[in-house]
Amino acid sequence: MLVGIQQAEAQDYNKRVKKREVRAGKMARKEARRFKKAGWKVLPGSLPMQKLLDRSWRKQLTQDNEGKASYIWAAGNGVAGSQAAADMQAMEVAKLQLAGQLESNLTAIAKTSIANNQRTKSKAETLTKVVTAAKNTIITRLRRVEPTYKIYREVTEEIRRKKRRRGIKVKNGNIEVQVMLFYNKKEATAIVEEEVKKALKDEVDDVHKEVNDLKKND
Repeated sequence: MLVGIQQAEAQDYNKRVKKREVRAGKMARKEARRFKKAGWKVLPGSLPMQKLLDRSWRKQLTQDNEGKASYIWAAGNGVAGSQAAADMQAMEVAKLQLAGQLESNLTAIAKTSIANNQRTKSKAETLTKVVTAAKNTIITRLRRVEPTYKIYREVTEEIRRKKRRRGIKVKNGNIEVQVMLFYNKKEATAIVEEEVKKALKDEVDDVHKEVNDLKKND
């Protein structure tokens, strides 16, 4: 009976993976056509655009056991006179957006974790400490995060006009770069839990110190 249940679960998992792969492939083909039509290209030596986008969509569609997205993601665009400068801008924009999304997720995770530990002393202060520590740890790691895809295009007169209508001023001949970054929620959760344990340990140590100080005063 147990074997039968395990086989059924394995089959269900394989079906979901297959369905996700098919959907990711369709979305990647559609997006690749749209990007190419808009003048976007992949960097020399990179995988084909459709392959890069397929990898991106697979991550976007990946879910955990509760049916929630397994990754947090953010896109960043940069425009500059050189590809290197545009690349740097795009990465910074994406990292800032990713950090902002992570911070809201970290707060929710930390609240749950602290509540589960049933601590009442200075919960707000502890929560702030946890989120700040976890965010700093993750931002440090974000410096090493590689983009799932990176594409570029030369700014033409048509592109310049479209951007100007949106209030964005760019020059003809500039290079625009777009990147997509992902961060695994499971990894972020593990970091927060580690920081929660540190914060709660500090809290307990502070209580012990207060008690010891009272004993000395007596």
